[in-house]
Amino acid sequence: MSAPDPFRIRLLGTFGLESAGRPFRHFNANRPELLLMYMAIAPDTWHLRKSIAADIWPSTDVSTARKHLSYNLFLLKKLTAAEGLDTPFEENRHSLRLRSDLGLDTREFLTELAAAGAAPTVDQRLRHLEAALELYGQGLLPSHRQSWLTPHQQRYHDLAEGARQMVAVALPTPVAAMAGQLHGVVGAWSAAGLSDAGPVHHTGAAPHWPDAAESRSAPADGAAPGQAWTLDALVKWAAEAEAAIQTPDRDDWLAQFDALLPTIIAELDHAIACGRALDALPIPTALWDYYRHRQLLSEGRRQIDRLLAEVRAVPPLLHARALHASGTLAYFDNDREVARRQLEKAHARWRAIREPGTGLLRTLGNLAIAHQGLHELDRAAEIYGQCIAMARRLDEPRLLSTALYNAAQNEIRRRDPARARQLIEQRQALLAEQPEVLELARNYALLAAVDILTGAHDDAWHEATLAVSLYTKAGDSDGLAHGLRLLGQIALAKGEYESSLARYRESLTVAEESRSFWQVGLSLGGLAVLHRTRGDEALAQATQQRATALLRVAQDEESVRRLAAEFAAAAPAAPGKADARKAG
Repeated sequence: MSAPDPFRIRLLGTFGLESAGRPFRHFNANRPELLLMYMAIAPDTWHLRKSIAADIWPSTDVSTARKHLSYNLFLLKKLTAAEGLDTPFEENRHSLRLRSDLGLDTREFLTELAAAGAAPTVDQRLRHLEAALELYGQGLLPSHRQSWLTPHQQRYHDLAEGARQMVAVALPTPVAAMAGQLHGVVGAWSAAGLSDAGPVHHTGAAPHWPDAAESRSAPADGAAPGQAWTLDALVKWAAEAEAAIQTPDRDDWLAQFDALLPTIIAELDHAIACGRALDALPIPTALWDYYRHRQLLSEGRRQIDRLLAEVRAVPPLLHARALHASGTLAYFDNDREVARRQLEKAHARWRAIREPGTGLLRTLGNLAIAHQGLHELDRAAEIYGQCIAMARRLDEPRLLSTALYNAAQNEIRRRDPARARQLIEQRQALLAEQPEVLELARNYALLAAVDILTGAHDDAWHEATLAVSLYTKAGDSDGLAHGLRLLGQIALAKGEYESSLARYRESLTVAEESRSFWQVGLSLGGLAVLHRTRGDEALAQATQQRATALLRVAQDEESVRRLAAEFAAAAPAAPGKADARKAG
């Protein structure tokens, strides 16, 4: 197998194969063209032959579709051989993958986005963004309408739209995280500004209930990354890795996951082909948090869901865990309706188990968050109540603290400050037994939000100041940005515009340093409301546009809607109003 000249497949715009110094070659045979497209869309994935046949010939019976595949593979190799490329694929008996030495304009597009994220200056960042948009052109295979292609077209569209918004607002915020969901290009931070571990702490963040005991573990015996792995050895390694994600050794285990991922994908494909899907299901089920950390959300979901689809009877415990993993990844992937359905199924499976323990508790917690993300706040409140009662019954103080925190946030959004305060006070009593700086900071931030609701601005100012001090001590940049926004909001409510401006600008600086689209968008949203209240409508509109663009890149439509409502409700202060407030 050889490729004497560099070959490149073009997927953005008009499809074709090109080689160095030679013009584009287009295909006249439709099915061989589709076959090469299909493989090039997900170039690092081993595709089962039967899956390829089913996707390209969906209306044909399995046996005939496999024959079509074999014949069109022969035609495609004949066509590429005429260009000097003996075969575009790596193959085994059951699956195919695109050759790694073939160039792809989609990879170049993602590389430019990643380079924009690493660029030290605004000018350099803009140059990379513009290069990415030039590559993108009219989009991913715009003249093709295959069902297997549509999700990829939408993702590339979203990435390009995010790049256009960054160019439009000229905001010096990295965009590498936008490329993290495709081709294994992982950004160094999360677009939604999520913390690496622990529960949800700011409205709009995705759920993360710890899913393994906190214990240090060594890698599985008998194999190491780069060596031969059996399916059973991978199952054992994944079980140990699941617990290790919560330990100080997490980075070492993440590195092992990175090295093993191609092996894992190949073994899962092989297990399906050999009728061992049930034996393989514990692997991605145990590793869902690794897929989350590496922003391989769709890949993790796909692996779990396809294994579940291959097995008719799954043991209840494994079924509940797999559904929980799939649903939680779906939520992080901003697929909230699917997340709710999967978590509801997991909930039903847990309830069928005699002693479900913390598995049911964690699924309930994420189910409540899914309802909250869908703005079904009353249902979320009901489930949080079940979480709190169950965490007390199981004597799980850490998960009880998480449930109380998230339930209090939900009550603040329901505009029930009395109920929110009750939950916060319960959490405060729990923290008194084992006080932690970061958790105390979060409690004071919650209390400040409650007092903002009730108009007790002096109390809110005191609590938010304490929260900022504690967030600073804990080194939590996201929390610090949140606390500074609270101070900006309080100062704005009191008519202290210069103080509000200073606090919002501080929060924006912290958010930009943390490289979080979500945090930057929220801080800009506060500034937009402030500018409008001060009567600077042009600046307010421009800032609002930038905030909305970033929140959409972070896939947080809920915050976009909330910001739009706050912005619409903001009205310029009457002349002399601010001075009168200060004098008072």
